[in-house]
Amino acid sequence: MNDKELKFIKLANYLFKNNWIHFNKLDPGWTDNYKGDEKIFAIVIRTLICNDKNSKHFFDEINGFKGVLNHYTLKTELEEWLQDKLSKYSLGTGKGSHRDNRHKLSTPRTIREYMDLSGPNQLQFVNNIQSFHDLMTKLKTLYCVGPLTAFDISKRLLEAELMNHLPQEFYLTGTGEVNGIKSLYPEIRGKKYLQKMGNQLMHKIIEKTDIPADIAYFGIEDLLCIYQKDRRYKEFLECKISVEHYSSYLLNKKCIIERGIC
Repeated sequence: MNDKELKFIKLANYLFKNNWIHFNKLDPGWTDNYKGDEKIFAIVIRTLICNDKNSKHFFDEINGFKGVLNHYTLKTELEEWLQDKLSKYSLGTGKGSHRDNRHKLSTPRTIREYMDLSGPNQLQFVNNIQSFHDLMTKLKTLYCVGPLTAFDISKRLLEAELMNHLPQEFYLTGTGEVNGIKSLYPEIRGKKYLQKMGNQLMHKIIEKTDIPADIAYFGIEDLLCIYQKDRRYKEFLECKISVEHYSSYLLNKKCIIERGIC
């Protein structure tokens, strides 16, 4: 274990013991008011729109899953209808949001392809999922859905107890996380090898800290992305800044902009 890796593991354990927000379940927000098919679809819409207020208004205007299903089964121009409804809403919450208005034109197609994938019964679709990886793989086939969006949808379905499949491996979900891993293993190149190092890191964290596996796979994904956003992270990894001092920056982050739920 190199010094940078050891320092990162100590940071993760300290944050967990001090109840860092990213080691807790995300706030389900307005999706918690729904059940069954509507709740599953609400989670998908909330993640795609990536803005609580706008995603709720959009969901209401299209009459949720029922409204989309009516247009879908009637074989009307579903994408055009969704595009018209979405036109007045902004995606994301500004800088740091992993989905923003660049996705505005693509989202109607994403929703239509999701309907093609899931079919008319959302609960049956989720119940047929074989594993966390199975769901990730299916969601990543959708137009303009990358690993981070697929990861967030899967995580939220798990947190809502709509499925019970935990991750069994480490995922590289975005550029921030890639940069976080590279900082720990600067000699490693290529996503295949970074993924391997990420898996090894996760095993060490679960073995050497008090962080349970069902929490670690999600919290560490966020930590890898966030910790290297502070310009002092190189000094921290070089043991010039203490774990306690560096943690104060992360513990004071109250807003999860990266997930669009501020």
